[in-house]
Amino acid sequence: MEPILELTEPHAIALCDSIQTGGVHPIQLQDVELVLWRDYAGQAHVWHDRCPHRGMRLSFGFVKENRLTCLYHGWEYGSDGGCRKIPAHPEVTPPKTLCADILNVSECYGMVFVSAGKNTAKPNTEWVSVRSIFLECDRAQALVEIAEFVEIAEAQENQVYLNKSNTVAVAVQTCSRKSCAIHLSTRSTDPTERLALAKRMVALRRKINQGLRA
Repeated sequence: MEPILELTEPHAIALCDSIQTGGVHPIQLQDVELVLWRDYAGQAHVWHDRCPHRGMRLSFGFVKENRLTCLYHGWEYGSDGGCRKIPAHPEVTPPKTLCADILNVSECYGMVFVSAGKNTAKPNTEWVSVRSIFLECDRAQALVEIAEFVEIAEAQENQVYLNKSNTVAVAVQTCSRKSCAIHLSTRSTDPTERLALAKRMVALRRKINQGLRA
């Protein structure tokens, strides 16, 4: 089976706090539609957003008994992507070939990352998710803007950019050739500082969008 994405390094796709236990969200990465969901044990999962049965978007589904359930015919998939139950034929044991296409997932810097290989990044639980913004521009332009925004130093593991004081982390998600997302987290425990960062992100989005329309 060919890989869903040709990923040579981990990519940020969301903030950890954006996906709650039992939550299911659609995600786009490099023009590929993915589904992000979190089981009741708190583990995040990222799969190709297509049910192996009839191709329905799994992001339309819901989490039931710690399984991602397709909205169309109710097929249930376990955390490893394997089909566990076919409601129309409860007596049938689904073959192992009925399996969703999955990606490896890790959570660090307050963000969710996906990769084609094993992700060795160690979780950094002291980081808190702040805000994501979605833009109609490419990754290169987004990097120029955030360099000024947080005065970033060199990229760290997982292509995360840290400011000089190592208190703010930023990552860019390439959604498509013409759109991207910027995810920001912080080590600050001060609610006022977090709110200020969130407001600056909103202002940054406004600045970029106005520049694109000019």
